[in-house]
Amino acid sequence: MVAIGIIWALFALMFFLLFSSPGPDGTKPAWFLLGITILETGAFAASGILCLRNWRSSQIVSGRNVWLWIGVGLLFYTMGNLFFFLWGNVWGLDPSVSLGDFFYIFSYIFLAAGMFKAVLPRRLNLEPPQWLIIVGVGLSGILLAYFVNYLVVESEAAAFPVRTVQTAETIPAAVLVDAPTTPEAAPESAPVVPADTEAPPPTAPAFAVAIDDFLEPVESVVGLLYLIG
Repeated sequence: MVAIGIIWALFALMFFLLFSSPGPDGTKPAWFLLGITILETGAFAASGILCLRNWRSSQIVSGRNVWLWIGVGLLFYTMGNLFFFLWGNVWGLDPSVSLGDFFYIFSYIFLAAGMFKAVLPRRLNLEPPQWLIIVGVGLSGILLAYFVNYLVVESEAAAFPVRTVQTAETIPAAVLVDAPTTPEAAPESAPVVPADTEAPPPTAPAFAVAIDDFLEPVESVVGLLYLIG
């Protein structure tokens, strides 16, 4: 199993290094997104299954519940990857918030619980300054992520406002009166092309569209949960 894991990791690394360059239009091809999703999701799924195997194994004397929590967390992350890929690349929905985000959040909860269950029974004898350092590092990471994702992005958006195009309504009337008028040639009549009134059929199932509409108002809340996690 160790050899398979090493080969899988090397193949994923080479696949990313060789084919991660964007195309002429600045986007990555669909087959690359599919391949990298399979490699990443397969690794998490295999890791979760192995953790559950350790949980069921009688050779594990103590701490078997740790493997259960970590295995469930990895499987939740696998489901999050699948739904995230389906949401944005197959169904064409906005992946800023999707059903996969909730699987990601639950995966963080289970993984954190598994790590706490692995560490807390060891009875770590840390001094109060050491606990303060740990808490300070965690809070600093949360504040830094909040500063980068919210304050910096908003300030950059304010620094580069959207340019407006002047039209007859926005140009002062005096300018319009004083401007010399020149006769314009009548434009040639272009052939009338019948408009395509039929919209393309949606690729997303009805339940996915309903969930996407339901989750859209909580996008900021989900982003905040990611920062805390």
